[in-house]
Formats: sequence, C-alpha cells, structure tokens
Amino acid sequence: MPVHTRTCHICEANCGLLIETDGRRVVSIRGDSDDPISRGHICPKGNAIADLEADPDRLTSPMK
Repeated sequence: MPVHTRTCHICEANCGLLIETDGRRVVSIRGDSDDPISRGHICPKGNAIADLEADPDRLTSPMK
C-alpha cells in the first residue's frame, strides 16, 4: 500500500504525517520521524484526519 508524506494543517503545529492508503481509504496515519519540526510526534487532531475523510456528512462537491 502506498505511503504519502504530508503536513497536517489543522493547527499551527504543522506536524509531519505518513498516511498509508488503500485506494481512497486511509488505512493508517502516523508521525513522520524525518519531519524536522515534529520529529515523528503528532497530536490527536492529526490522527483524526481519517475520521474527517470518512465522515458521511462531509461535502465532496460544491453545493452550487
């Protein structure tokens, strides 16, 4: 499964993330130990990105 290197922008910490996916489904999220700022640590908000992505009430296209 592919692992994507990303930065969490939910708060000002900008933690480095490694996001493992299976197609469009997020399988796991963990801290990126190579990130110079967060050094592998992430807060609960960054770990909850998968819940935001899978939320059935999430808008996936413009309303207008």
